[in-house]
Amino acid sequence: MRFSEEFETRFAEMLTHYPTKRSALVPTLLYAQDEVGNLSDEAIAELARRMDLTELEVRNVIRPRMDCSRWKRSSVLARAAGLRQYR
Repeated sequence: MRFSEEFETRFAEMLTHYPTKRSALVPTLLYAQDEVGNLSDEAIAELARRMDLTELEVRNVIRPRMDCSRWKRSSVLARAAGLRQYR
C-alpha cells in the first residue's frame, strides 16, 4: 500500500517524538484512517510492517466506535465514570 507524501512526512516526524515505534501506533492509525478513509487489511498490514509489529498487535488497539447515543461503555469504564450500563 502506498501513502501520500504528506503521510510519509508526518509518519517520519512522528517517530522522532516517541520513545518507540509502538508508542506512535495510535496517532499513526488516525493519520492512516484520515488518509484512506478506513483501516483496510492492506493498511493494517503495511503499518504493522513499518512499525515492526504483528498485524494482531495493530488490530488489538483498534476498537469499534462506541454508540455514544446510548452511552455504551465497558463495565470498567462505566464504573470509573459512574455511568449506567446499557445492554
